[in-house]
Amino acid sequence: MKSASDLPPGPHPTRGIHLHSRLKTSTTTKLVCLFVAVLFFSAARIRHTPESSSRPHDTQREPTIEIPPPPKPESITVRRLPLPPIAPTSDAGSCNTTINPRGTGCIAKTSGLQSGNYLPDDVHVLAVADFAGAPAAPDPTSIYQGRQLIIIKNE
Repeated sequence: MKSASDLPPGPHPTRGIHLHSRLKTSTTTKLVCLFVAVLFFSAARIRHTPESSSRPHDTQREPTIEIPPPPKPESITVRRLPLPPIAPTSDAGSCNTTINPRGTGCIAKTSGLQSGNYLPDDVHVLAVADFAGAPAAPDPTSIYQGRQLIIIKNE
């Protein structure tokens, strides 16, 4: 058999499988041994887990965590907020002084006002509401149209 040094330089035709694209035998053997070892140790570990142990005197237990009791309930008072009324429609001028005598606009039926967020001072709550039905632009109450920010002081 000719050695690699006896062959002329350049590409050489080979029969069957191209040897240059395969791993060396020693590398392949090492990978197979590693794979078999991983399978063996993982199978051994699965068989001997503490949960599957049938011994009644098994003393291995996980440490228990004590959960503290809940705090004592605090009294709260719920009050009704004096928010503007709901507009009958979203048409311009539908929120008039008959519906809201204060002239501060009306909240739209589909406002989506569900919750708010506290400011960092923990005293004020912000809520966003969509106002609708305000009269046209020359009227001073026309500013109560569209998305408005409501600030509520919580004492």
